[in-house]
Amino acid sequence: MPKHRSRRGEPLPRDAALVLRGDDLDPDLLSETAQENSVVYGFFGISVFVEVGGFSWETIASDRLVRAGWLAIFTVGDLLRAGLELWDTGRDPITMLCTRGARSWSPGSSVARTASWRIRTTCRPRRCLTNYEDRPSS
Repeated sequence: MPKHRSRRGEPLPRDAALVLRGDDLDPDLLSETAQENSVVYGFFGISVFVEVGGFSWETIASDRLVRAGWLAIFTVGDLLRAGLELWDTGRDPITMLCTRGARSWSPGSSVARTASWRIRTTCRPRRCLTNYEDRPSS
């Protein structure tokens, strides 16, 4: 039986608020992460960090995503316009990025592929290389 993931009950952040995801936006990894979340919590989603509760993107990057080699940075508005949802789960600034119908999304489905495509292309994330020293060379 999945764990219950409660929502904080906060209103959506403003459209211009930044959303961060650590590391590359590999479609297979995004699908795998969403599937793991489904097994644990009963819905398909990936963890992201949002500028809420007094957390700036700089604080999030330096405190929560310090080991990420890359940061993908979106705006709340871009994600919502792409048909994605932000669920205020966990503790600030952790949020789940989900597709509409996240409870019935199955990895490998056209919905999963569409969500991955939307995250990577429609939302046009800004990608930033971090200063993490143990980053593998490319």
